Formats: sequence, structure tokens, C-alpha cells
Amino acid sequence: MACSAVGDSANNLNGNHSATMAAQWNGTSWQIAGTPSLAGASGTLSAVSCTAPTSGVAVGSSYSKTAGTTLIEDYSG
Repeated sequence: MACSAVGDSANNLNGNHSATMAAQWNGTSWQIAGTPSLAGASGTLSAVSCTAPTSGVAVGSSYSKTAGTTLIEDYSG
């Protein structure tokens, strides 16, 4: 069984999100999967859709000091 989860991680004391995060279940344990980060911005992933064990799309938001934008990350093997 394949399963993916997305969200964000915080590396600060106030708990504000700072980096996107993804994890994959391999049937035994969760493994952290790398996600790209935008320079000078923080981000969060809020939903994931996997059409096959080796492909998927995650969506969320990215925030800089001046604006927010939609974030889409694609994985294909």
C-alpha cells in the first residue's frame, strides 16, 4: 500500500510554518521526501493526489514578506 502526506515544518519557536514537507508510507514506516523551497519564502502543502505510486501532485501556499501565492509541486518518479 502506498500513501503520501503533506504539510509543513517549523524550525522556529513560534511554530509558524517555514518549509514544505512531504512523507511517504512504504508499508512499514514513514519516510520524509524532499520538497523544493523558494528562496526568501515559507510554504505549506495542504493536499496531495497520487495517480500512481511514482507520480503525484501536491498543492498549497507560499508566503514571502510582501505576498502569498499558490504553490504546486509535481512528482513523477
